[in-house]
Amino acid sequence: MKTETSAAGTKKALRDELARRKDAVRALDQQRAAEVRELQRIEAELEALDETRLNTPLQSFGPNTPTPATAAAKVTLFRTLFRGRDDVYPKLWANTKTDRTGYAPACGNEWVRGVCNKPRVRCGECPHQAFLAVSDQVIIDHLQGRHVVGVYPLLADDTGVSGGGL
Repeated sequence: MKTETSAAGTKKALRDELARRKDAVRALDQQRAAEVRELQRIEAELEALDETRLNTPLQSFGPNTPTPATAAAKVTLFRTLFRGRDDVYPKLWANTKTDRTGYAPACGNEWVRGVCNKPRVRCGECPHQAFLAVSDQVIIDHLQGRHVVGVYPLLADDTGVSGGGL
């Protein structure tokens, strides 16, 4: 009889433990679902901010527009006002010997010995093109005077960018 009581106690303890574990798994499932919803909300908010940046007309910025407080906000404003292709940007070059200046696509292979054949081969015709994409750091460097960048206002598919300007 003692063995049956002991087995019944063990069985009840195991059932209780099983119920606690199932409750814990349900709670984790609910927590995971809540985290997934929060991730989706944040992703949607980021996408909406990107869409706002791309579709904000130039006229919405005027003399009463407050100066952005953070560097990130300044970069966002700048990229909103001066936008074009994101996959490549022109960088100012200057030849002090000939007093000539111009713009050329920023390239990761520029002046790399054995790869870049400037000035014999123009960047647009180079087989080793490694054009650099526009990034917030590129804009920060431009705003801080480290280099001068321009804008390619036509997209890669030869369509224009609406709402922006130079």
